[in-house]
Amino acid sequence: LAHIISAIVQSIQTGDENPEIEDVSDERDKLIALRGTQVTYIVFSIGVFFAMLTFVLGQPALVMFTLLIFF
Repeated sequence: LAHIISAIVQSIQTGDENPEIEDVSDERDKLIALRGTQVTYIVFSIGVFFAMLTFVLGQPALVMFTLLIFF
């Protein structure tokens, strides 16, 4: 939202009707995003595993659902 507003303000100030917005992402940005995705999947998988483990160990289903919500 802030990016849209700043683009509108910039186009009003410069008088340019079609401003070129540069959104450059290099290899480093892509690797950082990939690493974040990997960490997210790992944490989610561990959370689901622990949630299922609590159900297998005889805990109430509410504990399992609570862990699923928090992970």
